[in-house]
Amino acid sequence: MRGIGAATLNRLFQKLNSFLLRTVLARTGLSRSTIYRKIAEGTFPAQFRISTNGTGWHESDIDRWIANPVAWRPRHEVDFND
Repeated sequence: MRGIGAATLNRLFQKLNSFLLRTVLARTGLSRSTIYRKIAEGTFPAQFRISTNGTGWHESDIDRWIANPVAWRPRHEVDFND
């Protein structure tokens, strides 16, 4: 059984409006270890499972983080009364 190729995964992620790690690294300028540390701290969007061995990030979450990294919070923690 063959795995999914990188080109196929990239097309799938584009349809889902999501990013692979290498795109998140390029868009944010952060290192891999910093991204995972920030995820653990709750100050960076967590990835979601796309396949058995693949994860990605929602484009909208990364865009929100880039727009205001200091104030970014997961959507479920956003206070809509502000």
